[in-house]
Amino acid sequence: MKCYRYRRKIGEIIKTTNSSEKFKDFYATKLESGTEIFSTNDKNIYTIIADINGQQILYTVLLEG
Repeated sequence: MKCYRYRRKIGEIIKTTNSSEKFKDFYATKLESGTEIFSTNDKNIYTIIADINGQQILYTVLLEG
């Protein structure tokens, strides 16, 4: 199993929403507002780490469109 590490902070989730019509950058369907998200040491830009109450959880970004 690959070991993922933080690279740099990308930002924070602004809003949690289920609406795909008004979905914007830093919106999420599962992550809560204020959740910090980080890039990883992986070259895949769609793999991020979310820091939830000190626990690092690996996510794959789903593109809306």
